[in-house]
Amino acid sequence: MTEEKSILVPILIGCGLFGLLCFLVCGGGLFFFVPRAMQQMNDVMQQVTQEMARQQMFEAFPDGWRAPESTVSEELLFPEAVGNFTLLEHDTSASPADFGLADREGRHAIYETALTNVEVYAYLADDSEQEKLSQVFQESLETNFSNHVTSTISQSNYRSTYFSVSPPNTTGWLWSSECWMFLILSDDQLAATTFLTEYLLTIQPPVINEPETAEETDAAKPAEDVEATPATPATEKGDFPPPPPRPETVHSTETR
Repeated sequence: MTEEKSILVPILIGCGLFGLLCFLVCGGGLFFFVPRAMQQMNDVMQQVTQEMARQQMFEAFPDGWRAPESTVSEELLFPEAVGNFTLLEHDTSASPADFGLADREGRHAIYETALTNVEVYAYLADDSEQEKLSQVFQESLETNFSNHVTSTISQSNYRSTYFSVSPPNTTGWLWSSECWMFLILSDDQLAATTFLTEYLLTIQPPVINEPETAEETDAAKPAEDVEATPATPATEKGDFPPPPPRPETVHSTETR
């Protein structure tokens, strides 16, 4: 009995060590591969978001974005609804200091859905100011966030920079055109991208119809009704109207 116990103990110890080794190997593999897989999925998600935004921009503004007046009212700059987003509040709060625009005077609004919130900051800036602010913005992302990814879309009529930073996890856009710059912030990648396009489409002024040319005006007019003139019945060949009646002959009688 003693010999059996002496043999059983090493076996149990060996099995325990083998199980522990398997656990450490598998656990270490999980700790190694899971973060890499999650990072790859995040990278793919960012690429999909950027491409989706690029396509949305091309389709939404093929001829350029129409900017509202610099004196636009709060009601027009921050409408009550933007797509599925509803205006929660608007004020003149400064943007977070981490993005380098906190010293810039602007206007601010918060929009919400049932799932997430989006913040939008609106600034007035000319071309030279936009270039400077964009540079400050990029430097702030590199300085204030340990993880940061940016991608810029430049067109003749607008410039759009997508960014994803952490911690904390924040996604957004810095969009500029004509005299306006907009900073969009959200903790949801898709929400920030969807909101940007919907917002720009909502606040741009309506198209003013140009005067029509004379040809277009005439072509657009409905055909006027022409009164039907009764047609003179055609006469058959050799069928002439009867001659007018002759005057009656006056007979005079002489009295002898």
